[in-house]
Amino acid sequence: MRRVLVPPMVLAIVLLTAGMPPAQPQTGSPWPMFRHNANHTGRSDEHEGPPLCMLSWSYYTGEEIYSSSPCVGSDGRAHIATYSGTFWAFDSAGGLAWSYRIGAALDSSPAIADGGNVYVGAVDNRIYAFDSAGKIAWSYQTGGGVRSSPAIAADGRVYIGSDDNALYCLDSSGTRLWTYYANENIGSTPAVGIGNSVCVGSLDGRLYAIDSAGGLVWSYHMVGYILSSPSIVPGRVYVGNNHSNIWALNWSGVLLWSYQTGERVQSSPAVGTDARVYIGSNDNHLYVLESTGALAWSYRTAGHVESSPAIGSGTAVYFGSLDNRLYAIGSRGALRWSYDTGGEVRSSPAITGDGRVLVGSDDARRVYCIEAAPTPTGTPAPAPTSTPAPPPGYIHPSLAPGRVPPGGTAGLSWRCEFTPWNYGGQPVDVYLAAIRDPKVAGAASSVEEALAGGEVWIFEKGMKTSYRYAGTVKAPCWRDVVFPPAPLLGTLDLAVPADPSFHGNWVFATTFVRKGPPGGFVRDDGRPVENSNIATVAP
Repeated sequence: MRRVLVPPMVLAIVLLTAGMPPAQPQTGSPWPMFRHNANHTGRSDEHEGPPLCMLSWSYYTGEEIYSSSPCVGSDGRAHIATYSGTFWAFDSAGGLAWSYRIGAALDSSPAIADGGNVYVGAVDNRIYAFDSAGKIAWSYQTGGGVRSSPAIAADGRVYIGSDDNALYCLDSSGTRLWTYYANENIGSTPAVGIGNSVCVGSLDGRLYAIDSAGGLVWSYHMVGYILSSPSIVPGRVYVGNNHSNIWALNWSGVLLWSYQTGERVQSSPAVGTDARVYIGSNDNHLYVLESTGALAWSYRTAGHVESSPAIGSGTAVYFGSLDNRLYAIGSRGALRWSYDTGGEVRSSPAITGDGRVLVGSDDARRVYCIEAAPTPTGTPAPAPTSTPAPPPGYIHPSLAPGRVPPGGTAGLSWRCEFTPWNYGGQPVDVYLAAIRDPKVAGAASSVEEALAGGEVWIFEKGMKTSYRYAGTVKAPCWRDVVFPPAPLLGTLDLAVPADPSFHGNWVFATTFVRKGPPGGFVRDDGRPVENSNIATVAP
């Protein structure tokens, strides 16, 4: 990337251009587990997370929380495992309900069965079932460590993989019904599909579809290995692998499409009601793909995204990053909020029945529960859901992370959509600015509101220089730009100077002005400036 020094930030730009089979019935499960349900869609159709965030509670376990993810029961009780070997249960207020010291490493995420038993796998080669009081109801010994997470079918049977290359099917009492052997370890978590059939990935690079009796239906070979857990929706299976790809197959095991990210994919996919696929990559991005495999948008963080996203009943998606943050992103890729946990977040968030979000953090060794923050004084309350949403913007800029140390780096993601504003492919002038203490953040504004910020720096030609606004707007950053009619995705790399004079709250703002008839701003509704969310520059 080309990097150009301009106060108050250093930026470089990369522009990215960017037949379902008939639906088939599936067998789901009403029981909470990793990826929310037995199909592993990662979607809660009943509950949405907080629109603004504040800490509800946190609990210090004193042990690393690596990739285990919380599971929340209907009573609000949350369960999670720590890598050092303790299984924990917390009440809805964050108090410790019970804990059990297994002693062997726990990577598995728990699942809650009918009657309250909680299942989890351990590296001591066992699958454990705990009752609601925290006592072992039963355990089953496999031939290898169990890093996979249990999936519970509607009839109560439990599916789980093991490092002995086997997929196990147990009944609710812990009796083995059958075993299917792959060629390598099964660390992926199985997803339940049609008639209690199951899909699971293996380190041999294959995605397996196994019927309810333990027979192979089909397998599909992908180069590399699979740690990502598949997601099943009517007629389709989605999964990621370590060769940077996200794959879509039909239920017959035929490849529909694949999408390549910039790094390995350990995150597991979530699928929204709009059929879009949400998944993280170790190239630091959350990707959102259309059902056709086309990129809808992506969001850049400052660390690997190994956490698997959770989708609420509204429009937000929640996920963690190795930049220590838990993120909430809106349906168009704009940051709603992020929360700094103080440690890497590989754990995948869970949405509770009362609209909170739980997640585990690694170095901080804590479980965090995030709830809705009060609406800031003077800010109107959110409109009722029955009120039509305002028309979309055309840039959707989004900064990450939300807090940047002096000398650090942030990323700006954006998407150009001109169709709603009758752009028509005409040439435009592009104006870019960085605004400290903005009057408007995370929304569109008038030019007057944008320039009324506490300090406005406007970029000149090609972003090679900038100047502080003092009543006069000079030449645009780019002249006579013609974009294709298709939407464009963009990412900008922003490096913040170490100079303490630039500490504070900043947004990135942009507007496009048409050159040809009828002239004027691309967005002619009095709000032609798109403002990103706030990034705070502070030690």
